[in-house]
Amino acid sequence: MCIMSDKCGACRRKVCQGVNCIQCNIWFHWDCANTNAENVNSQWKCKYCKQLDIVKKQAETITHLRRQLELANEEIAALKSIKPKVRSKSPEFKVVSNQKCKGKSSSVPSTATATSSTEVELSNRFSVLDSLEPESDAPSNSVSEPKCRKKILLLGSSHGRGISQRLQASLGEKYAVTSFFKPNASLSNVVGNLSALAKDLDKKDHVIIVGGAGNSLDRNLNYSIDGDIHNIAQKSGHTNVGFVNIFQRHDKPWMNRRVESVNLQIDLAQLERDMAHINIIDTSSIVREEYTNHGLHLNSQGKDSLTRLIADSLQCDHGKCDNKIPVVIRHRACRFLG
Repeated sequence: MCIMSDKCGACRRKVCQGVNCIQCNIWFHWDCANTNAENVNSQWKCKYCKQLDIVKKQAETITHLRRQLELANEEIAALKSIKPKVRSKSPEFKVVSNQKCKGKSSSVPSTATATSSTEVELSNRFSVLDSLEPESDAPSNSVSEPKCRKKILLLGSSHGRGISQRLQASLGEKYAVTSFFKPNASLSNVVGNLSALAKDLDKKDHVIIVGGAGNSLDRNLNYSIDGDIHNIAQKSGHTNVGFVNIFQRHDKPWMNRRVESVNLQIDLAQLERDMAHINIIDTSSIVREEYTNHGLHLNSQGKDSLTRLIADSLQCDHGKCDNKIPVVIRHRACRFLG
């Protein structure tokens, strides 16, 4: 006589001996459940409930991805609102901001026709050619030379996101800031197109490099930055470079000793003769509260602090403060070696 009266969830016959699914509370014969009393446990689920769990997880994943897509679309819309009309010709970069360098002409030859400002197709990926404003009523023999603002080229990984807008607001109209970032890219990838992007810069301009080295170290704890630093020096000898050293890893504190070791390599490399145009921007003053909860990236307050450090380094390059590099090296070397 069958003690159990429930029907099997697979064959729909009465169950005398079998196993009960903890999720749907339906009984199954041992054979229908493809198990036996020795192998089954108290948390057994039938294959239908297992499939239902998979569907639920996939639905949660889809919902999460849709939310991420919405956030990405919102960010793209925000970036498009400040994006100039000149398109970048490098598909692997994402242009965050760009400022045109303008000049004024008091007059043009009498045979020329008055025109409005004209959009120019660029042959490079970074700068904008000087554009002339409509001609004035001044005499034709009086022409003023166009004056260009100092150019700032900011290259970075995801750590550089949002820095260019802050830096432009901090520096004012004397500078034109353009930035390119490659999320989660290594340092060699971040500066891969440095020669082409910086070919129109000169000694009054600057290249700022944010991130990339941290990603390289994250992928290889034996990473040495010497090769990347010398590569940057060779490609940028005609202009100035501000190199932001590796940030502290609050998400992986056990990596910080390697972070300090690589930062020390950066400081020592900067003392070499062909590195004189590279200025190291020390980030050790940025505290834990200026990072996100996860501890990898900077929050809004941290990005403001980094922007101030970059702006101060640009002022130092123009003789407004003393060179602090020897002090930084001694401080970090003692902390690392001690």
